[in-house]
Amino acid sequence: MAGVALSDVSGIVLRDKEHQTTLEASPQGWLVAEMQRFPADQRKVTDLLFDLTEEALGYRVSDRPTKLAELGLLMAGEPDAGEQT
Repeated sequence: MAGVALSDVSGIVLRDKEHQTTLEASPQGWLVAEMQRFPADQRKVTDLLFDLTEEALGYRVSDRPTKLAELGLLMAGEPDAGEQT
């Protein structure tokens, strides 16, 4: 969800092989479509959106050794993958 403003999210679909739950944003808050638009737990939906945003933005890591120094992932004194030791 990188680059998506949370206020722009109009719906969320959660599904597995057998079930689907659709959450719809409305002026009254988040609603569960499959339950005649019953009000969802607003705090849980908001927490889910924040968690998805943090997950998308907070855990980008390269697995290329040459990028470790650039990303600040080398310990002090540890040789860069591009350096000869």
